Amino acid sequence: MEETQSPPRWAWRHFVPVVAPLAIGLLFFLLGESSRAVVLWIIAGITLVLVLFGVPVDRYLARFGAWIASTVGLIASLGIGLLLVSAGWVTRLFRRDPLTPRSRKGNGWQPAASSEDSNFLATATYGLESGSSSRGSRSGGLASQPSGMRGLGRGAVMAVGAVTLLLLADLGIGLAWDQISGPGTPAAQIVDRVNFTGNTNTVADVRAGMPAMQAYPWAEDYFREIQTTPSSYWPFTESRPRAFEGTYVNIEGWSRTSYAPADLPKDAPVVWMFGGSTTWGEGQRDGYTIASYLGRIAEDAGSPIRVVNYGQRGWTHFQEMILFEQLLAAEPAPDVAIFYDGANEINAQTLGAKGVPTHTLADQYAEKISGGISEEFAPDEPPPAPPSKAKLAWQAYLDHSAIQQLVRVLKGQFDTPVGASEAAVQGSAAVHQDGGKEEDLGESYVKTEQDAQRAVDVYERGRFLTTQLAEEYGVKPIFFWQPVMAGQAEEWANDNISDPTVNISDALDGREDVYIDGGHTNEEGARIVAERIWTDIAPAIKAPSLPPSRRASRPAVPAATPSPTSEETLESARASLNEAAQNPCDLGIWSSRLGVLKASSPDETTKVIELSREFLFLLAGQLPADQSAVRQALTAASAELVEQAAGAQVDPAVPLLAQLPLANDAEFRSAIETGLAVNASVNGCG
Repeated sequence: MEETQSPPRWAWRHFVPVVAPLAIGLLFFLLGESSRAVVLWIIAGITLVLVLFGVPVDRYLARFGAWIASTVGLIASLGIGLLLVSAGWVTRLFRRDPLTPRSRKGNGWQPAASSEDSNFLATATYGLESGSSSRGSRSGGLASQPSGMRGLGRGAVMAVGAVTLLLLADLGIGLAWDQISGPGTPAAQIVDRVNFTGNTNTVADVRAGMPAMQAYPWAEDYFREIQTTPSSYWPFTESRPRAFEGTYVNIEGWSRTSYAPADLPKDAPVVWMFGGSTTWGEGQRDGYTIASYLGRIAEDAGSPIRVVNYGQRGWTHFQEMILFEQLLAAEPAPDVAIFYDGANEINAQTLGAKGVPTHTLADQYAEKISGGISEEFAPDEPPPAPPSKAKLAWQAYLDHSAIQQLVRVLKGQFDTPVGASEAAVQGSAAVHQDGGKEEDLGESYVKTEQDAQRAVDVYERGRFLTTQLAEEYGVKPIFFWQPVMAGQAEEWANDNISDPTVNISDALDGREDVYIDGGHTNEEGARIVAERIWTDIAPAIKAPSLPPSRRASRPAVPAATPSPTSEETLESARASLNEAAQNPCDLGIWSSRLGVLKASSPDETTKVIELSREFLFLLAGQLPADQSAVRQALTAASAELVEQAAGAQVDPAVPLLAQLPLANDAEFRSAIETGLAVNASVNGCG
């Protein structure tokens, strides 16, 4: 069948390379430089043709700019300001303008005669008068005196040029500073999970500093390592991992390395495990993922098995079903196949699917391929509009500005942290009346019950196909619905998931201390989930038991850490917030606690609200004057917390903040996200 191709879709950014030379050419035309204007307009015309034919000129220019920046680097950054200024002085010294057309140069620059040297700049026309004109001529309109539109235009160009030189020098010195000291504002959170480019540059991941990771000294190195695991495109599944050897993560083929007994019998049952990043083991080393703990638990129970971890970060069940089919067609079938799903099913539908099987990066692929996701496929409630290109460009400039970095250094040396009390914030906000993705308060989009309904429907359709495949190849499929830090959508799905899926969404109830974000856990969380899964798969495992003497020599599964009491949790939260008051960079880490604090009594409710308000005041106090609107939003939210908590029927089993209307307020989430981002930028948090 002949392939049809939909017409290309353009976004306004695709035409920036066209508009820029058009605008500059118009400016030259108004100044009488028609030849230069024509050249720029020809360039704009050629660029327009390329854009209309689908050539991503803007992308090529961006790549070229990035290449220039990385290649020239420190030398160009330091030299650009000096070079431009020196060229201007040399030109003035020799009185020859290399940019003036030869037909108009005459005998070089001909400054108009002046009675006083001090009036030189006010009377010089710099090449506007004829080369043969009398130096004593002081009349003659435009040739002897820059006036009217022409004079104003020249003044505007000179002013713009001077400002541009200052900005370039400031940016150049700032970039050089970055090269020497390292970037001051690394990303606070990892966004892209698929590394198609072989990237080896890493940034700090705030999850490394979460309370759940405090017991693991390798956390920082681990989260940097997983950023470098490479992927490649794969038909239908969207991506596939490439081979990787690391300290904490090792990948071969489709699977991540899992624990296996050294003397595993050749006829030991084989278990394939599928799922998303929680199955893959985000937050856990190879030997301590759910799959690895299943191998350890089975060994300790005297029924050793070989577990193959086919979990892939960000995948949904439909992707797992396709991989299951491809593996069955290429390899001997396993005895049991485990499918561990839930979180990504809802995420994918929230991001835009409307009941269509999809994956969690569909919107990003649509943006790159066709300029955006189609309307019929778009989310019901789109996220708040992202910052404008101009705002992003300005923020990028501020991030590298030498002046801005100097201000940050001086501020860190001499300023006393503000915002430690409500009075400080309110007083500061009163003076300036003129005016994210936060991990546990909610993402920049809103998950709804309708998203959950669609997710469950799509999941069950995929589960039916998976079951048919398993029956065809004689494999025992076992499905699990995973635990997460549930919101409204997750709770609906937890209550409505159907058989034969085993609902273990309560497996981590009371153990919120193991979460590093809304769904991923530390290694202790993986162990708890594996123990729960084992109780359901053990009957399906048909393997000869090892003799008791051999079982006794096996290492026991690590004992569970006692769950902290609510009082201990609140005390720990108070201590860490006090530390954040002294080190504002810790506010980003502490913000994750807002989504897990529970209250089992009115007294604990009061304590949670007090902690939440103090966090908001501390965050607001770190914001500069130009963020007064965000500061006011955070301060106002602190008052709303008190009112909403007073009238709420608190469920002690559910985090307190999640029960308040404010937690689902898009403006509040946006204020938190913006505040944390600005706080990190202002304080140079790494």
